[in-house]
Amino acid sequence: MSENEYYLPPCCICRREEPLPAEHYFVYAIELRNETLVPSGRLVYVGQSWHTPECRFEQHKSGYKASASVREYGIRLVPELYFGLNPIISRNRTAALQAEASLAAKLRADGFVVISS
Repeated sequence: MSENEYYLPPCCICRREEPLPAEHYFVYAIELRNETLVPSGRLVYVGQSWHTPECRFEQHKSGYKASASVREYGIRLVPELYFGLNPIISRNRTAALQAEASLAAKLRADGFVVISS
């Protein structure tokens, strides 16, 4: 392991065991079933986490620190919406929060209905 990496213990959901950069975050988008929430348009949830998008989606679905919208209506991750944005390397969460807000704004401009944390 290089000095800019550290060992993360296995995650409670994804059991990740590989080293990751010392300061890393991810943004993600989740498609939501929308027949009861929004009459028309594509509905997505946008978030950020130090967990991988796959792991964070599983956490939402299992109820761990979950958005009720994702827990109840989450269908799948939509990686094409956040392609090229991950990982976000930052010494604090500010860059991840900015990336989340930026992605949410871009998707809204593209006609998506966005729920964001």
